[in-house]
Amino acid sequence: MKIGIVGAGRLGSAFGLYATRRGAEEVGYYSRTQASTVAAASLVGDVGRVYTDVASLIRESDWIVLTVPDDEIPEVVQKLAEEGDVEGKLVFHMSGAASSEVLLPMKQIGAHTASLHPLQSFADGCSGADKLETTVFGIEGEVAAVSVLEEWLTAAKNRYFIITATQKPLYHAAAAVVSNGLTGVVDFALHLMAAAGIEEKTALSALLPLIEGTVQNIQEKGVAEALTGPIARGDIGTIVRHTEAIAGQAPQLLENYQMLGRLTLATACQSQLRDPKRIARLQELLSE
Repeated sequence: MKIGIVGAGRLGSAFGLYATRRGAEEVGYYSRTQASTVAAASLVGDVGRVYTDVASLIRESDWIVLTVPDDEIPEVVQKLAEEGDVEGKLVFHMSGAASSEVLLPMKQIGAHTASLHPLQSFADGCSGADKLETTVFGIEGEVAAVSVLEEWLTAAKNRYFIITATQKPLYHAAAAVVSNGLTGVVDFALHLMAAAGIEEKTALSALLPLIEGTVQNIQEKGVAEALTGPIARGDIGTIVRHTEAIAGQAPQLLENYQMLGRLTLATACQSQLRDPKRIARLQELLSE
């Protein structure tokens, strides 16, 4: 199997290396910049190939994979449809939010189209390829294309699930909340630490074990039972101290604290917090 990848960024580099570990006999790259194309092809070793024109990549590939930014996909698809013969080839993009419908120009000229999204974040190609070994994928697209990707992921021992084009934006929103939202929450916590006079590097090294422990608890007990802390206990006095201190020393952070508190309260009410009076008082404190 020969794979042609359009886009040589972190995701394209990681997927190409992962594909070589899964038996791809050749992984070719085409990108806007020669330097990134060469770097990505070099990463996969002897099976890597650099393409300077996309028509050649299309002609010589069995699978054509788009790993360009989401906003660029329509333009790239149109160019691919004009440049080469994709009859019978598998064409898929790896965007989380866009569906395979964006590949319609390719489908209309005979390609089998899908989207394949890894529920993962990528810092670089090498570590990304390692992460892909255990990543869960979301697949969406036409039946023939989905079947090929299902078979491939099953052989690779990767878990996956199949979604529809309508479901995909919600699915991706959930992924963004967990990955990007968590990063934002950690940054918010670091601002609170800074307001308390604790330097960022020290604060982060202290918070990371707490984050890791929380993730482990969620994995072992589920979200509702893993929740700990003052809101889960209905500890009104502690929340009062929190809000008063933030209002007095870092008022610009209070709104976010209250917003996150309301989300936490909704989780606490699923199983741990049952006292109506405490719930009402906490709702009041987190809405003032």
